[in-house]
Amino acid sequence: MSKSNPIFSSTVGKKLVMSLTGLFLCLFLIVHLIGNLQLFYNDAGYAFNKYAVFMTTFPPIKIVSYLLYASVIIHALYALILTRKNKAARPIGYKVYDGNAGSKWNSRNMGILGTIVLVFLVTHMQNFWYQYHWGEVPYIEYTKDLATGEISHQEISASDFHEFTSYVENGKEITKAKDLYRQVEFAFENIGLVVLYIIAMGAL
Repeated sequence: MSKSNPIFSSTVGKKLVMSLTGLFLCLFLIVHLIGNLQLFYNDAGYAFNKYAVFMTTFPPIKIVSYLLYASVIIHALYALILTRKNKAARPIGYKVYDGNAGSKWNSRNMGILGTIVLVFLVTHMQNFWYQYHWGEVPYIEYTKDLATGEISHQEISASDFHEFTSYVENGKEITKAKDLYRQVEFAFENIGLVVLYIIAMGAL
C-alpha cells in the first residue's frame, strides 16, 4: 500500500501554495500602492522620501520584504512545475479542442500574463529598489518650518550626504535623504516604461 504524498508536494498542495503566495503578493501590492500615493502630495517628495526610508530600514518591513522575495520565487517556480507536469500528463493534445469553452481568456493565458508581471517586477526592482540602494540617486535636503508647516528644499551633492538624517534646529526640521521621488520622475519620463506599467497593470 503506497503512502499518500504530503499535501505540499502534491499537485493540489502546490496549487494551494500558489494561491497563498499569490494572495500575499496581492495584499502587499495594495499596501505598496497606498504608500506610493504619497507621490501625489505637493511637498516635493518630502513624505514619499521619508516613507522610502521607513520601508528600507524598519526591521519588520525588511522581514516582510524577504517574505515577498521568497513568495515571488516560490510562486513562479511552482507555476513552472505545474505547467510541465500538466504537459507531461498529456503529451498529445486533444483531437478536438475548443479553448473558449467554459473558460476566460485570462485563465487560459496565465503563462503570458505571469511573464509580463515578472518582466514588470524585474524592471521595477531595477529602476527603484536597486537604484535606491546602489545606484546614483539624487540627494535632497528639506527644511520644514515647524510653526507654519512650510517646506522648502534644495538638491545637495553626494559629498553632503552620508545617510538619512532628520533633526530639529531653531524651530525647523532639517531632513537629508536620497531623493527617490526625483528618481521616479526620471524613470517615468521614459515612455517605454510607462507603456510597460500600463500593460502590467492590465495583466494584474
